[in-house]
Amino acid sequence: MNKRRLHPDAPRIVLRRLVKAADMKQKDVAIAVGEREDTFSKILSGTEGYDLRTPLLVTVLATIDVDFVVFAEQVEKESARLYATS
Repeated sequence: MNKRRLHPDAPRIVLRRLVKAADMKQKDVAIAVGEREDTFSKILSGTEGYDLRTPLLVTVLATIDVDFVVFAEQVEKESARLYATS
């Protein structure tokens, strides 16, 4: 069986893109999910020590009204793109 490797940055990159595309400001998403704006920004930017955790991911997706399956498909595509360019 051929297992796909996901690039470790792909979920964060896709989430950042989806938040930007949502009809909400990043600040408003952070407030809606109970994060400080600066902390949420660091998570989306990939700052060391600020990891994207599953509960936050699920809450953000619900807040911006994006289905998890759509997110997962985009993560796979972004991962393939990142590995192709590295």
